[in-house]
Amino acid sequence: MILIIDNKGQYVHRIKTTLRDIDVRAEIVPNTIDIDEILKKSPDGIILSGGPNYKVRDYIYDHSEIIDSFVQENPENFSGEELTIIKSWKNFVRKEFYIFEYFDGHAAFFDSSKGGKIYDVFSLYSPFENVVKCPLPCLVAAVLMPFKGKIIYDGLIVPYNISFGPTIRMDLNGAYNREKSQFGMVTSLPFSSAKQSEGEGDAFLLKFYLKDQKNREYYYEEIQDLMSKNDELRTIYYQETGKHNAAKQSKKLKNFITPDTNLWFAIIDDVIVASGGTKEYVEKILNETISKEKRNFVYMFKVKGKK
Repeated sequence: MILIIDNKGQYVHRIKTTLRDIDVRAEIVPNTIDIDEILKKSPDGIILSGGPNYKVRDYIYDHSEIIDSFVQENPENFSGEELTIIKSWKNFVRKEFYIFEYFDGHAAFFDSSKGGKIYDVFSLYSPFENVVKCPLPCLVAAVLMPFKGKIIYDGLIVPYNISFGPTIRMDLNGAYNREKSQFGMVTSLPFSSAKQSEGEGDAFLLKFYLKDQKNREYYYEEIQDLMSKNDELRTIYYQETGKHNAAKQSKKLKNFITPDTNLWFAIIDDVIVASGGTKEYVEKILNETISKEKRNFVYMFKVKGKK
């Protein structure tokens, strides 16, 4: 059994939860407990929780030469491999981040400052969803550090109780997706371009801009810039807008089609250019009427008459 000495820090209960997740029994006791009471409990170990201001933790990050001294003295007789890991912690990144996405066991931490990166950070024991209980994007203070080729955090994440209005949220989402499309995510520390995943590219960014009406209006100029780059991006534009407008048209059309009857339609942007009883028939019309260079702009969809 592990005793956790409560020094009035805000994460003392999280320590107990983490231990429980790895099947270790723990008990929280006040920091006024008598030594005899501790001895009576015969704990297998004692954890001193952080205090309300984390001065020791901050002092170490402000004076990272302490890590060199610890590695040199090696008071705990760590192995060479363990000392290498500890020494690598000098490459920590201490900042405020926006958590934007949760993945399986890891999350995207976005530093939105000038030249900032997106870091692919792995959780320790509990999933980030259980550690950071606020809607995304969530602003947090954290220290990231390397561990065996991945990025982890030092065990403490401080979320800010801040909610973002729609305009700020749109700006943040735009900045995050631009960074992700161009540069991907940093996967290890210290940062180098070799340790950064490949960017998603312009196609990913254009699809983000086009995902709903609000985005299409807000990022109108960015969409026009991307469309002007090449035919591939123009095709994506017409396919995505066609898909969106097809969904709206389908809701109207199904009310005018004979019940249980299927009809196929072809749309370019918001204009229906062909229709027929089968997909093959509509494709034949398209091949006869739409120029070859514009053929890929067509989005096809099927509508079933409403009962």
